[in-house]
This record gives sequence, structure tokens and C-alpha cells, in this order.
Amino acid sequence: MVEYLLLFLTLAHFHDGDVIASLPPVVRTVLSLSPALVGVLIASTCSAFLFWDETIKRRLEENIRNSGPLSLGVIAFHLVAFLALFGLSAAMLSWANQQSMALILFVAWLISAIACTVTLFRAAFGRATWSTLVALGRPLASALVAGSVASGLAILAFQFWTILTIPTLSISAFFLRAFFDVVIVDRANSGLALPDFGVIVDASCSGIEGLALVSLFILLYLYKYRENFRLPRALILWSIGVAISFLGNAIRISTLVVVGEKIDPELAIGAFHSMAGWVFFCVITVTLLTVAERIPWLLSPTARNQRTGQSKPKSGMTPETLYLLPFVTWLGTGLATASLTNNSDSLYPLRVIVIAGLGAVMLRAAHASRLVQQRPIRSALGFASALPPLSIGAAVFATWLAMSPTSNSLIANPVSFTSGWFLLWSMGRLLGHVFIVPLIEEGAFRGYLQRRLISPDFSAVPQGRFTPVSLLGSSVCFGLLHDGWVVGILAGVAFSFATYLRGRLLDAVIAHAFANFMIAIWAFGYGRWDLL
Repeated sequence: MVEYLLLFLTLAHFHDGDVIASLPPVVRTVLSLSPALVGVLIASTCSAFLFWDETIKRRLEENIRNSGPLSLGVIAFHLVAFLALFGLSAAMLSWANQQSMALILFVAWLISAIACTVTLFRAAFGRATWSTLVALGRPLASALVAGSVASGLAILAFQFWTILTIPTLSISAFFLRAFFDVVIVDRANSGLALPDFGVIVDASCSGIEGLALVSLFILLYLYKYRENFRLPRALILWSIGVAISFLGNAIRISTLVVVGEKIDPELAIGAFHSMAGWVFFCVITVTLLTVAERIPWLLSPTARNQRTGQSKPKSGMTPETLYLLPFVTWLGTGLATASLTNNSDSLYPLRVIVIAGLGAVMLRAAHASRLVQQRPIRSALGFASALPPLSIGAAVFATWLAMSPTSNSLIANPVSFTSGWFLLWSMGRLLGHVFIVPLIEEGAFRGYLQRRLISPDFSAVPQGRFTPVSLLGSSVCFGLLHDGWVVGILAGVAFSFATYLRGRLLDAVIAHAFANFMIAIWAFGYGRWDLL
């Protein structure tokens, strides 16, 4: 892990310009296929949990136990392969004009990358490497085929996005006419406008992506946990999810037009446009499935009996409230302050005050409900105990930095604030970024969602336990709430691994807090406000 982070940081430091433009043409040609390959990878990952079962899990656990001691020869060969990968990566960036060497360098780079992967796998599983490959081969191959087919169908379906344009325009205009006298609808050009601001509803705004994501998530969830639901009756959840997603997209577009008309056009086409869609997706899917687990008409007899036998808390504070209310409140206040400010979120300190007050009230209620018990945490915060999560946090920071190129056009410089407000904003930003955000996000994604995707009675699931679907679902939802969603998903996986090490949510909080602390230091030190 450390060696690959060193590779990323070194290349990012010495080649902080347009890295893609510096690569040889043959490499740029391969990278041009990356959108399609990423789609296949995401679809294959989503499909993988369908082919995952307890037999594979037990076999992998047995292989890890039988892997034997680390081989110094394998480790040495891995280090040699990594040094070759490091040197060839730098060479491809430095010798961009050497066309005669481009193909040779690229082939050598691929060989070294494959050697690094194989030796790393060999070091992890030792003499059980071959049996591990056999155990994983069939489900991974099946997932790859299913993912490729699903990705191809998605590309075909995306071509029909225009079918949704007119209905979306009509519903959005209907909402706007309830508050405005003049609403302009240009059906020929898919336009919707108020007198001073308008939008064009293209493929990205048609809602087809949201429909596809909601359909995929709900259908896969119903299939994976089909023993908990009465099928085909429970398929009504898919119909409801599609309808809510479609209406939610129309509301999003009409709200975007209002924000551009009455508040700030840049805010409308910037933060609100990019953030609201992902928030709606997460809210729709998580809320719908959470509510579904509480409707006996949709549940199988076995699931109803299990739910009837679950213990109830002694007061009004439920585990769901403890983990989710701070997160929902943080999102709500964020949307509220973002609608009144631009990229720098100058009202961020108000969010910190609101969530701190809510946290104090909830902590007292949680103690009364015996959902939170006072335990000594000195051992958890000792250096030896905190070293693993701190290492994970450092890895997330380095990866985040390497995968977050500067985009000055999207950065609102908070130094333009008055000196007094800048000081208050800085204090609030540090407090929120380092302490509040890790607590509420880890509680929501690792404390609740990761376990909720394993069992409806999530509080009975040990902390740190996850399945492929729970790891993927919680990490994807976590990543989609960040501007850099790819690195956000990777960070979510890393924080899940932190809980897995010792079965403690606190380790994920420490890792997240340390990563955010390092990011904040970098942002304030180098003016990288886009990282916050």
C-alpha cells in the first residue's frame, strides 16, 4: 500500500500539469476507452455479489489460514517489479516525445504492473494461491460477463433518453407555474426557463441515469435478500422507486431553475446541479428499502416473525435515529447553506453549531436509552492501538491528493472574506472537517448502512462485519456524496477495512479524521480550497 501511494504522490508532484497530454499516443488511445471500461468494472462489481456465497467465503478464509509464512523471495521479486513499474511510469511521462519508445515502454509497463499484481497476490495467499484463484475464478468470470452485458444494455438504453425529456419538462413546468406567472417551455430545444434564467434538459438531466441506478440497486437488493420478501409482491418497490426517482428529478430541475433565477446562476449550474442528484438517489433508495422492511405486507412470514421478535429500545431513541439523524441533519443544513452561498460555503460555521447542539441532545438521549455506554477509550487512542487506523487515514489522504487535480475555475477563495469571518470560517471548517464529519459519516455509512445491508436488525450485526454487497453499497453511497466519487468509493472501502481489523467503528472514525486532518492542513497550507 505504501509503495503505491509513493508512486502516486511522486508522479503527481513532478507532473502536476496535464498528465494525460504528456503520455505517449498509444497510452492515450488505451485511456480513451476508459469510460466504457469503468462502466464494465462498476457493473461487474455490482454483479459480483450475486455469485458470492458462504462456500466461497469459507474457502477463502481457509486459504488465508493455510497460506503459510511470507516468502522473502516473493517479497524481493515484488519490490523489483515495483521499482520497474515506478521507473517506467516516470519514463512514460518524461519521454512523451520519444514516439519510437512509446510502444516498448507501454508493453514493459504492463508487464511490470502484472508482475506486481501477481507477486502481491502470491505474498498474500502463499501456497494457497492456486486454490484461491480456482475459488475466485468462476464467480469473477461470471460477474465480468454479467457486468459486460449490463453495461452494454445500459449504453443502448441511454440512447433513448429523449423519451423522458418532454414528460420531465412538463412536470417541472407544472411545479414552477405554482409559484411563478411566467414559465417558458421550449419543447423543440428541451428548454425550461424563468424570465432571467433557464436550463436545457439534455441526457445528463433527463433522469435516465437516476432511473437506471434506482432500478439496479432495488432489483439487486430484492434478489439478494429474496428470502426476506414476498415476491412478486415486493416488486412494487421497484415501481415506486422508479416513480419517485422520475418525480424527484423533475423537482430537482425546477428547483435548479429557481436557484438560478432568485439566488445565483453559478450556484445553480455548479454545486447544486452536481450534488442534488446523488443526494436524491441515496435518499430514495435507502429510505424506500428501510421503510419496506417495516411493512409486513411486503415481508415473508419468516422475516415478519424475526422482526416481531426483535427487542425494542426502552425510550424513544432508536439505533436508526442515533446513526442517521446527525447525517441527515448535516446534509439538510448543507443544502440550505449551499443554496445561500457559492462554492466556499461561507455559512459553514452555522452548520457546525446546529450539528453540535443536536449531538449534545442526542448523546444525552442515547445514554438514557442505553444505546451508548461510557467506556474507557484510552487504550483505543494509544499510539500502538491507533497506528493501523492512522496508517489507513494517511493512505486515504495520499490517494485523495493524487487523484484530485487542481481546477481553479471551480475554487471559491475564502480568503476574500473579511478577516474576522475568515477566522471564524476557518475554525468552523477545521472543527467540522476533522471531528464532526468523520463521526456522522462513519456512523451513517459504516455504523448503519454497512450492517443494514446485511440484516434488517442491523444492531445485531457485529461492527466490522461486511459482505460484498454491504461493502459495495456503503462505499458507493459514500463515494457518490463527494465530488471525486471514484476516490470517495476507494476511501469508503478503506474505512470499511478499518472497522474490519478489530471490529470497532472507532477505528474508522480515527482513520477518517486523520485523513481529513491531513487534507485540511494541505488545503490551508497550499490554498487548495477545492479539497475541503
